[in-house]
Formats: sequence, structure tokens, C-alpha cells
Amino acid sequence: MTKSSKVLIATIVCMLLTGFVFASPLLQLFYHDAKPFKFFGYQFAAEFEPIVIASVKDVPEGTGHSFSVKLDLPFAGPQYVRQDIYGIIANVDGEFHAYSAVCPHLGCIVRWDEEKDPEQRIWCNCHNGAFNPTTGEVTAGPPPRGLPVYSIKVEGDDIYLESTEEGGE
Repeated sequence: MTKSSKVLIATIVCMLLTGFVFASPLLQLFYHDAKPFKFFGYQFAAEFEPIVIASVKDVPEGTGHSFSVKLDLPFAGPQYVRQDIYGIIANVDGEFHAYSAVCPHLGCIVRWDEEKDPEQRIWCNCHNGAFNPTTGEVTAGPPPRGLPVYSIKVEGDDIYLESTEEGGE
């Protein structure tokens, strides 16, 4: 391979990378519901029918329970994008609270830890971040903000995920 062909390949790679960097904000102009997600891709507004995520007996009082669901969300026209939703349910004094299980610090998955202080039982082991099970607010560690709140409802013995948008639908 000659020196000029190596330079040409390097130039093409740089142009492609630059194109991706500039294309991301342009995508936001065409898809207003899209929100930047991590370092690439987009998270779309999640409108869906309520989904059973747990049974009341799975989350006894004073405990937490992790869940995950796959959603096919509208993308453009007849196209859909598959999105994995990871969450955690806490039962505090008989009231159920649900949050995103993705730590806002570096995207690690949080978990319930019975051995932690009651105000820090939702715990991220990546950098020892902790969250209040009643509010989702940060109680320890480096996370810059609390966990996003999910809207849930309890009907009979089932717990339903209604919305992943902050504050409900």
C-alpha cells in the first residue's frame, strides 16, 4: 500500500467521523421527540400500553425488585426501534416507587442492597453511588442527579409500568 493510499484512507475515515458528529444534532431537528442517549443513538418518547413488570408478592414491604422490558417504539412512519428499559421497584411502607435502574453517573445498573442504610438501599456499585428508595434522589457518591422516576400503578396483584417519562404520560 502506497503512502498516498494510506493518506486517502485516513482522510476518508476522518471525514466519516466528522459527518457522524455533525449528523447527531441534525437528527434532533427532524425527530423532536428524540433525546440524546449516552454517547450515541437516541432514546425516543415511550408511549405504550401498561405492561406488567412484577407481582405485589415479588416486592414485599421494605424490599426492592429489578425488572426489564423490551419496547418497540415508533421511530418514523411504519418503522419501530427496540428499546430495553431497566428499572427498579421499591416498596417503602407499603407504597411502591419505580425508577430507572441506569445510574446517571456512568450508566451502570443500580441494584437493591438490604445491607445498606435504609436511605441508601438503591446502590450503584461502580462508584458507590446511592439513592433514596422513596424519592430516587442521590444520597451518596458521585451521581450528578437522582434516578428518573417511572410511572407505575398497582392493580390487584400486578404492578404495571405506565410510562418511563418523568412525571408520567
